[in-house]
Amino acid sequence: MVGDVPTDVRDAFVSAPVVGVRRAAVDGGFVIRNVVGVDRSRNAVGVALDIFPGDMLRFHIRNPVSAREQLIQLLEPVNRAAGAVVISCIARGEEFFGERNHDANVVHSVFPDMPFGGFFANGELGPVAGRTWTHGYTTVLGLFREKTPSKG
Repeated sequence: MVGDVPTDVRDAFVSAPVVGVRRAAVDGGFVIRNVVGVDRSRNAVGVALDIFPGDMLRFHIRNPVSAREQLIQLLEPVNRAAGAVVISCIARGEEFFGERNHDANVVHSVFPDMPFGGFFANGELGPVAGRTWTHGYTTVLGLFREKTPSKG
């Protein structure tokens, strides 16, 4: 399958092969996991997640242009908060984007007057389809908002 795609796409996939897994029993997005092995004799791919009948797997390519576009798209509908923390995967650093603090810079461009801090991590926590997962290759934005008074 990899031999049928353009060289630049193949090279990007082979350098960091990942698979998106969408659980059959849950509507929602993909959880990205590393490909941990290939057994050509059995036409099998090892994935760093238990796979169940009916789960959908999709090969993904890490791409800095689409990663930037997706981050901006996800931030645009978000309302400004009192502050935030930005937690980016170490794989989303200067080597990947070609600039230091890329994700923090994007957050600042969308929310220029919102104070925030952050750090790099090697596994980020965030939701997919209402369940919390440990992610890789992602950025998580935690927003701090004023507590809404309860009625009652």
